[in-house]
Amino acid sequence: MRARGKARLMESNEDLRAAGREIRRHRQSLGLSQEQLAERAGLHRNYVGFLERGERNASLKTLFAVARSLGISLGELLAGVSAEAKHRRESRVEKR
Repeated sequence: MRARGKARLMESNEDLRAAGREIRRHRQSLGLSQEQLAERAGLHRNYVGFLERGERNASLKTLFAVARSLGISLGELLAGVSAEAKHRRESRVEKR
């Protein structure tokens, strides 16, 4: 695999982990267990854990369901991911 392809894959994986951290942060701020969030969103409790660890690439439909279950918009859920991605890009530029 070319260096650029590997970098994109690594960035994609980090985006999934960042999204998972945001889901966990919002869930915990509401005092919900993974099982409670899963029930609200119509998901299996194990799947919520996979999402929070960045081990699954959720569909847009699933992300909307999770956001609604957390009482926030999808934009609010992903805002933290965007901010984290921007920080990662800026950090890479500074290292050059």
